[in-house]
Amino acid sequence: MPDRKRVYHGVSIGILMLDTRFQRFVGDIGNARTWPFPVQYRIVRDATPNRVTRPEGPDMLDAFKVAADELIDAGVDGITTTCGFLALYQRELAEHCSVPVATSALLQVPMVARILPKGKRPAILTFSAESLTPRHLEAVGVDIATPVYGMSPGSEFQRRIRAICHTAARSARDRRANRSGRRPHRRACSRVHEPRALFARYRPPDRPARVRRRNAGALLPPQPGARAVRAGLKRSRTARR
Repeated sequence: MPDRKRVYHGVSIGILMLDTRFQRFVGDIGNARTWPFPVQYRIVRDATPNRVTRPEGPDMLDAFKVAADELIDAGVDGITTTCGFLALYQRELAEHCSVPVATSALLQVPMVARILPKGKRPAILTFSAESLTPRHLEAVGVDIATPVYGMSPGSEFQRRIRAICHTAARSARDRRANRSGRRPHRRACSRVHEPRALFARYRPPDRPARVRRRNAGALLPPQPGARAVRAGLKRSRTARR
């Protein structure tokens, strides 16, 4: 049976990635050197950790479907993801895709539960116990009575990841603003809208009125009245002498 048309060959596994910017070391699923075989990544834009892990976050299913289709069209034979919270989309993505899909390591929990001795059961350690809801567990066939433990909110791990989420969310907002033609938000923007007003507020009366315009190479001309102020100062000094 002839192979289906592919954009590239020799890459069997496709990986759907969240929109992150932190360093992924060897051993992380998002580092290609982790794997002993070639893999193909596809970033799902605006799917930041903060948006994906919040139970009340926006529905990103359609964006993941589009990215999965791109991987399949390019030639992969199976798809996984970089975030276990995507277990929430396991059923929908598996039904949508024409290749096998494994969204989360939580898919292994039912298997582990079946091989444990009588009286034993698996437990789950996750980034945030509050974010891992019964909906996530049910989506991959995990007993909702399975114990779930999260990292302490004050732990270094939580602090680092939340800082990364904040940075990623801000970058995503800026990209959306650029696509819509709006200027990305920056705290410093309000300070540079009116160079003359800034100058009038902070310039000593005996200094030339020259202010560099933001993002422009030209210098503004001296403010009206600056020469008169200097002339008045000279006359007052002469009078004192």
